[in-house]
Amino acid sequence: VKIGSRGEILLVDADTWEFTSEFANILTITGNHQNAPFQEQQNPDITFDVAGIPRKFAYFLSTHLEQAYDRGSPSASAYRREVAFLPPDHVIVLDNIQPTTAANRVTLQWHFADMPNISGDVVSLTRDTAKLFLQPFGTDFDVSIQDASTGRSRSIPRLNVQRVELSPTHGGTDLQLFSVFQAADSNTANMDSITPVTSGAGNMKGINIDARNTALIAMFSKNPSIQKEVVYTPSFTQSTTRHLLTGMETGLYDVYVDNTLYAESISTGEKNTLYFETGKGSTFHVAKSGELQLLFSSGFE
Repeated sequence: VKIGSRGEILLVDADTWEFTSEFANILTITGNHQNAPFQEQQNPDITFDVAGIPRKFAYFLSTHLEQAYDRGSPSASAYRREVAFLPPDHVIVLDNIQPTTAANRVTLQWHFADMPNISGDVVSLTRDTAKLFLQPFGTDFDVSIQDASTGRSRSIPRLNVQRVELSPTHGGTDLQLFSVFQAADSNTANMDSITPVTSGAGNMKGINIDARNTALIAMFSKNPSIQKEVVYTPSFTQSTTRHLLTGMETGLYDVYVDNTLYAESISTGEKNTLYFETGKGSTFHVAKSGELQLLFSSGFE
């Protein structure tokens, strides 16, 4: 993941040709391993897929990343990364990882092109014309900054690269870690308001963003499961609300807004993505057409 906006380099992925990818924007794991991560091309089962609709969203999915974390005695039983770009300014990264033991602690590392500022759980970088915000979700994090500029063997252009490390305060063997980025003009004071969203059945998790003139919702299937129904109640909806659902079973779907049918027979796109736009609403129910809408009633909550 690399981010540039408004003519500025903001988030860099540096020296990724190194075998251990020390400067890559990816997880590291402590525990029973030698080097994490190994380069992805050393592991042919790792996948990288892309889907999207121009000016609406781009979606990236990598699976079997656990194979890059010590092939001899794995540190994680499963690891997949999903990235959603919601134009023009928001990127959501979800790392779904299952360490083999809670003692194998993970750390998310992100490389900023200059020294960022930390305010609470929000990290921000301001350059001449642009600003980049980062806010993590999914658990409590310890946030720290490490100077990575001197250890890099090359940089074109030369940058004061700083590594932001997000370390979950508590370990676990089933982690869903969100990193939400927002690009903005350099004079922007605050990041857009963001809240996590969990579906009523707990089968999907997501992020809701109160963006300018619109609300953004991105929902992700928990782990690799494929879904065909989801009910969720986001905090923010506006006159235009953009929804991106990933991990949905291929087919046609009906969308209910506050118990009323809003749209029917919406087709999934590539890589099990489902995109639609609505107006205001408090609760959304998406069900596969002809299969699950009979389960829907005013008491579904």
